[in-house]
Amino acid sequence: MNWNMVNALSELAGVVAVVISLIYLARQIMESTNLNKTEYHTNSVSTMARFRDWKAASIDNARIFRLGMSNFRSLTPDERVVLDGVLLDLVLCLKDILEARERGFMDQETYGAWVTFVGANIAMPGGQMWWQHARHLFIPKVQEVIDSAIAECLPFQELMSIVFEDNN
Repeated sequence: MNWNMVNALSELAGVVAVVISLIYLARQIMESTNLNKTEYHTNSVSTMARFRDWKAASIDNARIFRLGMSNFRSLTPDERVVLDGVLLDLVLCLKDILEARERGFMDQETYGAWVTFVGANIAMPGGQMWWQHARHLFIPKVQEVIDSAIAECLPFQELMSIVFEDNN
């Protein structure tokens, strides 16, 4: 065997090693992407659960939500601060979900469900009062998504009447 043959075999071994490394790297990237998708989904559910948990944590929270979402101004100033914080958190969660969608970490169906959920809450009369004053706090993409979700939302009477009707 001459040196040219040894050299050619060495180059071939190097090429094979590089191809194997690239295949391994591609698989690692795919696994990482799948893990990121799962994490984004889990985080969105956990974050939205904070919203649900706050409403269900006490009768007072439920009352603040029910009255405030019917008429934000009907709340006391302190209650408005509480509901403002809850709604800010809800919209910031949607911003994260929008970012996950744009990065390819969330499928369209799940993203659409979250947009509809947030839109349905902001579309309530008190939510719209709040949104008119808070809208400027968010980036244009978030504003557009929420404005569109509000426009496509069912009328309040159809949407949440069972939750908000007063039996007294």
